[in-house]
Amino acid sequence: MSRRRPLRLATLLGPNTVDDLGRIAAHLGGRGPEPIIVDLQTAAPGVADAVNNSGIDVLWACGLLTAELVTGGLDLDVVAAPVFAGETAAVYRSVIVTRSGGDAEGRRLAVNELGSWSGYRALFHDAVVRGDNRRHPDRMDEIVVTGAHIASIAAVAQGRADVAAIDHSIWNWLCATDPEVVDGLVVVDETVDCPAPPLSLGPGIRGEDRLCVTEALLGFDGPPSLAPASIDDYRFMLA
Repeated sequence: MSRRRPLRLATLLGPNTVDDLGRIAAHLGGRGPEPIIVDLQTAAPGVADAVNNSGIDVLWACGLLTAELVTGGLDLDVVAAPVFAGETAAVYRSVIVTRSGGDAEGRRLAVNELGSWSGYRALFHDAVVRGDNRRHPDRMDEIVVTGAHIASIAAVAQGRADVAAIDHSIWNWLCATDPEVVDGLVVVDETVDCPAPPLSLGPGIRGEDRLCVTEALLGFDGPPSLAPASIDDYRFMLA
């Protein structure tokens, strides 16, 4: 890798991706200067400005957000997507959770963000693909916006919401690392598979460096392993 400055990496996904990104950074560090992980979770005034101002080289973000950023003119190049544990391809889904013995058909929906694919928009897509409006957000009596998947889980556990759609990779991570958080909750359904959240290269990587970083990412064995991806895999999310 010809570049001399450290690569700057960031994730805008759940806390389960922080350690994963650290492993990816360590892998990339073996090909050049030690990378820096930048915190963009509190980005202001907006994600696009934060990415540009921070000089992010590798961004890991929601597929919907990535497609919106690219459509808005941000120079991002989607190159890879994770193959999460237990999967054979770079896909993920939302699990629908409720309280054990609770109202699985209840109409109070906890949502991390209205701009989230896995926590909200995937439910619209799922209704179209499966022809089943049972969990369509427009049929809900109340939308409780929580700010994070873990907060949505808490809203259901505390009875402030009946159901929530949770990124399955976050759910699995919590079940393995902090089972008390999900105690008393059950998975009652799941959405159709969609492309897993992509990793994109920022505008600061050019020419041979771009090829080298892409090659290094796709050579990462995981966890999670990374598979080739492109922005075309995510454009349907804008519909």
